[in-house]
Amino acid sequence: MVLAVVLLGAAFGYVQVGLTANSRVGAQARYAQGLALAVNQIIDGSGNAFLGLRGASSIQNRPAGGFEFRYPAVSHTESYWISGGELFRSADGSAAQSVTKADGLHIDSMGSSGFYTVRLSAGTDGGHVVEYSTRVRLRNSAK
Repeated sequence: MVLAVVLLGAAFGYVQVGLTANSRVGAQARYAQGLALAVNQIIDGSGNAFLGLRGASSIQNRPAGGFEFRYPAVSHTESYWISGGELFRSADGSAAQSVTKADGLHIDSMGSSGFYTVRLSAGTDGGHVVEYSTRVRLRNSAK
């Protein structure tokens, strides 16, 4: 009887560890999916107000943090920044829109070819950091 209790306890512990790991992996996958969608909005825009990074002719750092995209032949700018654990955006100085939960946004030039790396990261509820990164080439780059 004692042996049965020990085996049953071990089996219960094994199942509990599996359920906890499955829950953590699921949460990280949801965060990663949200970050991927947000990066796609940054790159390709959304709706009529946002043209996206791919169509920009230049990228500049915002004085208050984040990035500003400028476009050729139109007087249009888009801004993306992190504040209070959220990614925000605005077009032409309009009211800020929340995009997703995020802790870090990095857009780095990969040299003179017009390629940029876009990285967005967020901390999960379990204390882990999830990051989504991709590369994009500006269609209207002067480089």
